[in-house]
Amino acid sequence: MVRDLDAVVVGGGAVGSAVAALLATAGVRVAITDPEVGGPSATRYSGGLVRSYEPTSAARVLGVRSHQLLWGTESEERRSAGFRRTGSLTLLGPDRLAEAAAGIAELQSGGIAARLLDVGQLRTEHPGIATTGLAGAIWEPGGGYADPGSFAAMKRRTALENGAVKLPGGAVRRLVPGPSDVVVHTSTATATSSVVVLAAGAGTPALLPAALSPSGGTLRTKAIRYAFFDRAGRCVPTVSDLVTGMWGRPQLDGVFEGGFLTGRPGREWDVPPRGADELVEAHITFIREGARERWPWLEGAAALGGRMGVDLYGAHGPILGPLPGAPRVVVAAGWSGAGFKTAPAAAERAANAALAALGSSAPGGP
Repeated sequence: MVRDLDAVVVGGGAVGSAVAALLATAGVRVAITDPEVGGPSATRYSGGLVRSYEPTSAARVLGVRSHQLLWGTESEERRSAGFRRTGSLTLLGPDRLAEAAAGIAELQSGGIAARLLDVGQLRTEHPGIATTGLAGAIWEPGGGYADPGSFAAMKRRTALENGAVKLPGGAVRRLVPGPSDVVVHTSTATATSSVVVLAAGAGTPALLPAALSPSGGTLRTKAIRYAFFDRAGRCVPTVSDLVTGMWGRPQLDGVFEGGFLTGRPGREWDVPPRGADELVEAHITFIREGARERWPWLEGAAALGGRMGVDLYGAHGPILGPLPGAPRVVVAAGWSGAGFKTAPAAAERAANAALAALGSSAPGGP
């Protein structure tokens, strides 16, 4: 049995790796889990969209803070995360305009450039987007996308360089919280830790202690698919469509360079955590049929490939904080397919909760 750990971080994705880095740099004796080959990883299959605006105030707080911590900086960390500035559009229906005005004020007060476009301005400035059903859009010139895998790897290196260790025994299978510690059962070993941060994405529900439920309500998994299409040299921004649920961004380099990533919401709920680096033709057709309503030029664009992942949805939004009934288990999960952009702030909040459980001072931030 492994003993004398202050913290164990379960989950090697964007949020878990960032939590581990924060705890290690704060001097905490922290163990991190190895990413399980073939296991659940929303980070691996994330599209990596980055913006600050969110349609709810609670999520915007994380978006603004993440901009301040990373996405709005000119830092080596941001470069290592593969950030590409393309500008970001959030497309709005008539019912979203009042909240958008309040949200833009919050972004601007946080030092983030943002403005509201009416439909005429949207057509003029972004002619490749069909405006059916839209009442306006929020333009963030500092938005774009990054590489979630590179972000997680960077944070993992930081954790290990600052004293974090790898938890032996393979994948975590069970957590047993007690009044003063948490017993962590892996495939072949057992460890005890003063606190556990559970940031295992779609694998989180299986690890929640029996009879304990997060404050965010029911957690459900959902399949998320996106495809890459040839954009034929078009200059297009990153887009999140709050009317149709579609999203898209250019691919400026790497695999699928010159492509346009776009995803369409599906209805496949309660699926096992998994991922795939290819899509069947039926899935690509489904995505194209939805995307062409917003980007008409996609009708005849060549498909370059696609991916599928599984993310976790909370009935009342993300779960971020101590687990009711088990205050030594901090949960950071349930991002509903859109958590990568707020990973810096979510990790800061989860690390602060872990430090509070340890009786340590927080590394900073609200």
